[in-house]
Amino acid sequence: MKIKLLSIIIIYDFISEIVNGQNAIPAQKDGKLYFQIANVYFEVDPSYGGRISSLKIDNNEYLYVSLDYGYLWGSTFWQSPQSAWGEPGNWPPSAILDEGSYSGGIAGDSILLRSKEDVTFHLIFKKIFKADLTDTSITINYSIINTDKVSHSYSAWELTRVPCNGLFLFPAGPGGIAGASSNQVDTLNGIDWYLFNASKPSGQKFYADGKEGWSAWVNTDNVVFVKRFKDLSDSMKAPNENEVELYYNNSSSYIELENQGPYTFLDAGDSLNWSIKWYLRKLPAAIKVEEGSNALVDFIRGIGKGDSVKTNINFPRHAQNEIKVYPNSAKNFITIEGIDKPASITISGINGQTILNQQLALGLKSISLPEVADGVYIYQITMNSKSYFGKFLIRK
Repeated sequence: MKIKLLSIIIIYDFISEIVNGQNAIPAQKDGKLYFQIANVYFEVDPSYGGRISSLKIDNNEYLYVSLDYGYLWGSTFWQSPQSAWGEPGNWPPSAILDEGSYSGGIAGDSILLRSKEDVTFHLIFKKIFKADLTDTSITINYSIINTDKVSHSYSAWELTRVPCNGLFLFPAGPGGIAGASSNQVDTLNGIDWYLFNASKPSGQKFYADGKEGWSAWVNTDNVVFVKRFKDLSDSMKAPNENEVELYYNNSSSYIELENQGPYTFLDAGDSLNWSIKWYLRKLPAAIKVEEGSNALVDFIRGIGKGDSVKTNINFPRHAQNEIKVYPNSAKNFITIEGIDKPASITISGINGQTILNQQLALGLKSISLPEVADGVYIYQITMNSKSYFGKFLIRK
C-alpha cells in the first residue's frame, strides 16, 4: 500500500528566545485540546470533526466561531473537488468527517485524532497536531485515506472561516481569476487584493491561480494571517477548482479563506500528501493596511523565510551601499548608516507593540533605545517610498 502522508504545518512566527519555556505540551480543558505558545492560543475540538476551534492572539479570537450557522465555523478540512448540491460527488461535505467525533487524544507531545469511516465517500481522515519550539511552529499532519475497493482522485481542501472584515491578498498567478466575485479583486504591482466591503454582493466566490505559494489575510486589528503552500501548476489542480479561493457567505457573517493542494490519484488503500503553513503575527504600527501597500507585501514575504532555524524570520536584504543598522546586539543605542533622503524608523517587539517611532536625519544617525526588556526587536526604515526591515537584539 502506498502512503503519501499529508501534513500541514502551522507556524506562529515568534522569535524562539521569547517562547523558550512556553507550554508546547498539549493539554485538555472542557473536552478541547490546545497549545499555548507565547501570546497565541491554538485549540482543536475532537468531538466536532477534529477541527481547529479557536485561534487567539493576546486572548482575542481570530477565527469565526459562532454556531449560528451549524457546522459553518472554525477551520476545517474537506476533500475536493466540490460537486453541485444534490449531485453525486463530494458535496455536501461528509458529516462524519467534518462534524463527527474523532477518536484518540494526547500522545506525548502530540494530539492524534482519527475519524470514523464514511462508508458513502469511503474515506477516513487522520489528524496529528504537534507544537515545535525549535521553529515556534504547530505541525498538523492530515491523512486522507481511500478505503474504497476502487481508485479515486482528490485534492486536499482547507477552509478557514474568519469574520467579515479586513484585506485579503496573494501574488497574482498566470492563470488569473474566475468566479462570480472575480471582478471584486484588484491587481496592483503583481498582487491580487480583495478588500472587504459590506456593500459587496454576498454568497459569491472566486477561484484564483496564485504565485510564490502564499496568501494572507489582515483583520481590522492589524493581525496578519499568512498561509504558505506549494504553488500549483494548472495540470495539478482539481477540476473547476484552484489553489486560492475566497467565499463570502450569503448571510454576510463570515469569509472562507480556502486553499487546495494537487489533484491526486489514489488507488484503493492509498493516502494523499499535502503541506501548508500558517503564520499569525501582529503588524508593526508603521505598516498601513491598504491595497497596493509595498511595505505590507514586503513584510508578509519576509515571514516564514527564516534565515535560521532559531528565528525563522528573513527580512529583505539591504542593497549594498544603502542602509546599514548596527550593532546586532545593542545595549543603549543603534547606529543607522546610509540615510540620504527624508526617512523614518519604527521599532517594534515581536508581539507588534511599537517601542520607538521617529524621523531620521540625513547621513549617520545614532538612535537611543528606550528602557525595554531584553529580547529580539524588529525595525522598519522607510525612505524614498521603500521599506527596509531587519532585527536586532537588545541586551542591557
